[in-house]
Amino acid sequence: MKSAPPLKRFRVSVYGILRDPEGRVLVTESTGRKGTFMNFPGGGIMLGESPLQALQREMEEEVGLHIRPLRLLHASLDFHRGVIKPKRQMVGVYWLVEQTGGELKAGNGADVINVHWAKPSELADMAFTSFDREAVRAIVPQLT
Repeated sequence: MKSAPPLKRFRVSVYGILRDPEGRVLVTESTGRKGTFMNFPGGGIMLGESPLQALQREMEEEVGLHIRPLRLLHASLDFHRGVIKPKRQMVGVYWLVEQTGGELKAGNGADVINVHWAKPSELADMAFTSFDREAVRAIVPQLT
C-alpha cells in the first residue's frame, strides 16, 4: 500500500451554506486530478485577506452571488488532506449565508463546472470528499 505524501502546507478554507426558499442547499460540482466531486461554494483564504473577504470573494467567483454570513455552522474537527493537493492539510469553516445580490451562474469556467440545489436529506448521499462529509454530518441537523 502506498503511503501518503508528507505534508508541506496548511490551508484554511471558508464555505457558504446557502438555502433557497424551499430549504434546498446550493452545492457545487468541481473537478480535480481524480475526477469530479461535490462541495460547497467557497475556498482558501489568501494571505492578507480576512475570512469574510475570502467567503465573499469565493462565492462571487464560483457562483456569481453576493452574500452575507448569518452564523457559523461548523469548523473542521478531524485531520484532512487536500483532494487536489494531498500535501496540504485542510481546515474548513462553514457559514450559513444569505444572498444579498448577484445572479447565480453554473460554474466559473475553472474548477467549478456546475451547481445544484439539494435537499439537506440528500447531502449525505452526494459525492463529497471526506473534508466536506464531516461538515455535512454536522450541518444537516442544523438545517432540518
